[in-house]
Amino acid sequence: MPTTGLKFPTSGVNVSAAPWSDDAWVNPGNITASGSFTSITAPTYDAGDQSQKLRATGFDFSVIPDNSTIDGIIVYIYEVDWAAGTASLDLCQLVNGGTSLGANRYATPQAVTSTPTTYTRGAAADLWSATLTSAIVKSSTFGVDIGMIANSANTDVYIGYVQMEVYYTPPAPQSLTATPVDSFTAIDTDTKLLLKAVSDNTVITDTSSALVDKAVSDSVGFLDELTYELILGAPNIIYRDVKGTALTHEEIDANLTYLNTKIERAVTSIVQSGATVTPVPGICFITINDTATINAPSGTPTDGLRMLLSLKASADYSWDAIYRPFNGPLPTNITAILSLIYNEADGKWDVITTG
Repeated sequence: MPTTGLKFPTSGVNVSAAPWSDDAWVNPGNITASGSFTSITAPTYDAGDQSQKLRATGFDFSVIPDNSTIDGIIVYIYEVDWAAGTASLDLCQLVNGGTSLGANRYATPQAVTSTPTTYTRGAAADLWSATLTSAIVKSSTFGVDIGMIANSANTDVYIGYVQMEVYYTPPAPQSLTATPVDSFTAIDTDTKLLLKAVSDNTVITDTSSALVDKAVSDSVGFLDELTYELILGAPNIIYRDVKGTALTHEEIDANLTYLNTKIERAVTSIVQSGATVTPVPGICFITINDTATINAPSGTPTDGLRMLLSLKASADYSWDAIYRPFNGPLPTNITAILSLIYNEADGKWDVITTG
């Protein structure tokens, strides 16, 4: 189950709301980072007095995809102790937009000790009896209220800092049926390609037999205009517009002006003419007729740059050391299609799929 990891709040404030309305926390903003603390040391904090709510909000949960299912939340309260008197944690409740959510996880107070201790509430599958959505937990006003109650006269209490962790399930990809683009021409059976538009996270597919063996043969210009990238896969064509809806061929033609602004992949065809071959990043078709070495791709790659390499070989070939296989050895004498991505940290082109 994916998790956001532990996140600090960006805001810590006092909120007076009965019955948590007696003594205020000093320096409540200190809960946003480790290394300091907030406290109540006023001589008026006596038995039965309840602190004001210590509200922590502004957690950065932007890693959660929109429309994800929230599975659970864990709150960590660090370095809680008392230096005089005795006290208990009596409030730990989620909040959003100033409104309390779900259950108070310290409805039964938890006595604390004079030794700084970390207290946790929640679990990976605990929603705190609240209805939580990705929009709620990603809100800047989402967070947690914490409170303490003094158990003796002239009590001094301390809290170091607060963190929160959210567990979630990303949304499933949306799959719809698209209208076949009949202008594509079939190519040889060794070069079955999956065609995908660069757009949002929605994938619209057509798996009907009408698209089998249809791909890119003589439509290089069409690809350049529509900013498509080729990805190794089944012999289906996947295409969509920027809103994630299916496109007819007529609608594609009508959108050429807009899509021209989104060109990201070039298509290159290379026929071997010497002892080495130099691929070009993007979509690169290479024909090898004699023993050859495949050089490092041309240009200066950036991290995450992708390349689809289609090799038609009738002779042996070898690879420059910049290519790194991900699963099994690199091919050396067969026709193959490879999908690669550049790893800038290692200075390698990683071969992520081979077929």
